[in-house]
Amino acid sequence: MSIKISFEKKKEIVEYYKSKPMTIDDVAKKFSYSNPTIIKILNSFKVKRYKKAQLFSPNFNEKYFETIDTEKKAYFLGLIIADGCIYSSKGKSPMLCLSLKNEDKYIIEELKRELNSNKSIVNCKGCSSIQFLSTKLINDLKKYGLSENKSTHEVFPTNIKPELMHHLIRGLFDGDGNYNFISRKGRKVHHKCIRLCGGKELLSDLIKYLYDNLNIDKINISEGNGKNLYTISYAKNESLFKLINYMFSDATIFLKRKKRICDLIYNEVLYYKKDNTVVT
Repeated sequence: MSIKISFEKKKEIVEYYKSKPMTIDDVAKKFSYSNPTIIKILNSFKVKRYKKAQLFSPNFNEKYFETIDTEKKAYFLGLIIADGCIYSSKGKSPMLCLSLKNEDKYIIEELKRELNSNKSIVNCKGCSSIQFLSTKLINDLKKYGLSENKSTHEVFPTNIKPELMHHLIRGLFDGDGNYNFISRKGRKVHHKCIRLCGGKELLSDLIKYLYDNLNIDKINISEGNGKNLYTISYAKNESLFKLINYMFSDATIFLKRKKRICDLIYNEVLYYKKDNTVVT
């Protein structure tokens, strides 16, 4: 025996389902109808089903990277371009994965809060990782340079507000950068440098940006250890001084372990600048 349901009731069911992410079971229990009946009603109104990711994290902000208009958005964009990975398979939503050392877990926790995600952070082999399923999120990231072929085809974003660019660059260096402050035997000063690994195009554009906007010396790009992986290294005192001062100006989010090394580099360079001593 078929159940007659008024058009008004059907509209009520549809509006309830569309009000927030929920399962068919949730709607069936609410209105005391069977699952097949609810499905038939939703189909008649051509209502799309919620994805698993939406059901698991109903408040997940898929539009977070639609517009880069805050420090944290710019920083996370840079970090993800440098250290994030996209995985995709036919018929499934693409997945963004970000992994950092366990001691940097607080950065992933902050990203999770920013996105209003309920996803768990997984610890494995000394790293903390998180994954996000969202076509919208990933498509927005791709507009700013993220590539599925990590470290080979990234591009340096140019469509970012100038006042936020230093946060993005800090994210790049936190993701794939290396900071050195090494004692030299018998000398009062240290060997200092800041390196960045990545694709050749991204590094070339970054070098140009830093030269054009901060007058930081242009440097050569060296081939890295992996295929299509390259490296740049800033070692001159004046370049280090400008770069660190620029990246950490008004910064509130960064990898603390890398910031500590930057502080050591900056303070030593500042000391010799004040002393008018040239250090090579």
